[in-house]
Amino acid sequence: GRIIGATYGDLHQHPHAAYTDETVFRQLVDKANVAIEIDDLEGNVVYRNKAWNALFGYSADQAAHLEDRFLEEDRPLLEDVILPTSQQEGWQSNIVQVKADGTQFDARMAMIGLYDNEENLKAYSVITDDVSQMHRVMTLLGQQTARLGVAASVSKAMIDHNDLDGLLEEVARLISSHFDYDVVLVQLLNDEFDALECALVYTSRGVISVDEMPDRYLPLSQESLSRWALQNRTTLVVNDVSKDKRFLPSKFLPNIGAELVIPLKAGDRPVGTLNIQTRRKNTFTDDDVEMVQSIADQLAVAIHNIQLFEEIHARARDMSALTEISLSLNATLDISELAARIYSALNRLQQPDRLVFATYSAEQKRIRRRVFSQDGMKDIITGFDPEKDIIARIIHQEIPFVWRTEKERAAMLDFKPDAPLPVSLLGIPMMVKDRIIGVICIEADREYAFSENDLQVVLTLAGGAAVAIENAELFHSMSRRVQELAAINEISLILAEKFGSEAIWRPIFNKINELLNVSAMFIALYDKETQSLRAPLVLEEGKWTSIDTLPLAGLSCYVIESGKLLFIHDIDQQQEMLKELGIEPQVIGKGDNARTWLGVPLKNRDGEIIGLLNVQNRQPYAYGQHDAELLTTIAAQISLALQNMRLYQQVEISLQESRERARRLASMHRISNVVSASLDSSTVLQSAAQLLVELFEVNHCGILLLDPHRGDGKLVAEYPSTGAVGVRVQLIDNPIFDQLVRTNRPHAVRVNDPTVPETSRRALELVGAKSSLFAPLIARDRVIGSVG
Repeated sequence: GRIIGATYGDLHQHPHAAYTDETVFRQLVDKANVAIEIDDLEGNVVYRNKAWNALFGYSADQAAHLEDRFLEEDRPLLEDVILPTSQQEGWQSNIVQVKADGTQFDARMAMIGLYDNEENLKAYSVITDDVSQMHRVMTLLGQQTARLGVAASVSKAMIDHNDLDGLLEEVARLISSHFDYDVVLVQLLNDEFDALECALVYTSRGVISVDEMPDRYLPLSQESLSRWALQNRTTLVVNDVSKDKRFLPSKFLPNIGAELVIPLKAGDRPVGTLNIQTRRKNTFTDDDVEMVQSIADQLAVAIHNIQLFEEIHARARDMSALTEISLSLNATLDISELAARIYSALNRLQQPDRLVFATYSAEQKRIRRRVFSQDGMKDIITGFDPEKDIIARIIHQEIPFVWRTEKERAAMLDFKPDAPLPVSLLGIPMMVKDRIIGVICIEADREYAFSENDLQVVLTLAGGAAVAIENAELFHSMSRRVQELAAINEISLILAEKFGSEAIWRPIFNKINELLNVSAMFIALYDKETQSLRAPLVLEEGKWTSIDTLPLAGLSCYVIESGKLLFIHDIDQQQEMLKELGIEPQVIGKGDNARTWLGVPLKNRDGEIIGLLNVQNRQPYAYGQHDAELLTTIAAQISLALQNMRLYQQVEISLQESRERARRLASMHRISNVVSASLDSSTVLQSAAQLLVELFEVNHCGILLLDPHRGDGKLVAEYPSTGAVGVRVQLIDNPIFDQLVRTNRPHAVRVNDPTVPETSRRALELVGAKSSLFAPLIARDRVIGSVG
């Protein structure tokens, strides 16, 4: 500003000064890319450059006044602060400016007084720059940071609250306060899955008692926005509810203008809906919907976990009522020990050759046999095939099978068993409440081994054993549910504490292994572009490893391509099914002996496949449907964490890119200042070379000027110095320079390129360059040199 003022003063005090003084002023001001003006003491703009006219929207001959560009409320600041400060050390700050058409923009303004040689104040020099775009970028970054803060607060609330009401209230409060929504409504499915029950209503006045609401229950038979979102499992945005007939107005919550409905899902299980309502129409932006969707996904898992926990407590209460009966009928809750005690009792009474104590899982279609004989006990797990297996046949028909001779056996059997059968057999189903849970089968290799009394004894034992088994299953189920809930919560903590780190996998694997007792397990992340998988962690027989690249094939390929859970109970026995699905099993690691294989896809919020989670066991039928649901829940947690991790990384990249852009803009501004601040060409060129090295982060920059009389070019500036300044380069028949002149565009070359002339190659080798980018210097449509 002082340089501009001095030049301006000289021109006006010496109107007949040399032409070069005006040339200097024009070079400094007229061609500057920032808005520059000079105002007289009355505030009239007596000079402004082209950039000023373009910024403020004035024509070249249109009068302008300094005060006109200030908001009414800022004009006292101009008189009381800006002008007095400018007369001394100068003033600069951010302030809102007004264009000729009345529009406003954020500006960075610098003002300083201009004095003559006698230190008399003559005018003011003002430089103005538009910083609106930078402010918008910073605002967007601030909004994104705030959204991430809300998501973190929601995650903390889910960890801190074990009660459903407290969790819902805290999450609703966070959503309402951050997004300034009028109503946050949470509806949960009832036990019959035929209606939505309002669990919480949160407004600007706080929580409203749902007992006061006349429309607390919403039948799913009734058309509504919530029913549509729940049935289609899709987020629904209605920015004008008056135009959607599915909207159900509430007398309790009137004057609603827009509504956002997000289905709450824990894995594939629907939980309810999160409804956001505002009195303003056209409220919901894509960014807001995405953030609320993320919160809803976490909330659904948390609700599901709490409901599981409450269900376990309900079962525990029921179990307490059966304690006295259980103690009288059962001496143990261990089914294997129970079977051993029954065998011991029968052995004292009947001395059978074998006792088959079989338990049946209808969910898993699995039979577990504990076979007792004089040789000890064998534990055998098989599938359910009533066409080949006598135990499965008894379960299928739900009636006792009794024969005492081979003839009776032949008369009773109407199928071909896959194993030899005994001569005498008593097979009694164990039933509880018309539900078959297993079979007690005593066998003998002799005829008439069992009497009618033996039949009554086994019937009695079967009844008592059925009750004992049910009690044991309830106990183990409760213990398992508690263990699962604790593991799920611990996995949530691990995902939160080790967010963004590869260290999350091992503790998560340990928790899964505690629940499922795996033989092998891996997580694979899917790269859609390369159609490959990366396994950051593989666990097999207690050993840890990782696999960087896996081909997309076999069972994993089916899960990735179909996006569906794949559950193989027995790979050896289900080869035909695999062929029908077009799957050829391919193992990861050394899991070639796996019999049970369970793979769950990992999906992001858009339903896109991002990987899979797999567990394997060397035993067939090792897992059931409940295990599959548990793994799906864990996979949903991992998927959410991976998605959040990728969002976080994207934000980090955006911040890094913003910093890089700011750095480059600052360097470009410095180059502009250097070019404008000195008339010494060598100083300007040397400074420009140094700044270009810093701007593009290159090893070397040199500036070559053309000597048309000699037909060559001279290196006039370089940074860092290699002593090459003054070196001349032949330009006649030089393909590099010819292309610059012909195209007026930059050109990249490598030193080892055979088309590079020898003089150019020597010049490049002199500065140690391996490759270079040449850009033409153009003045008045003519190439006068190059920067490389």
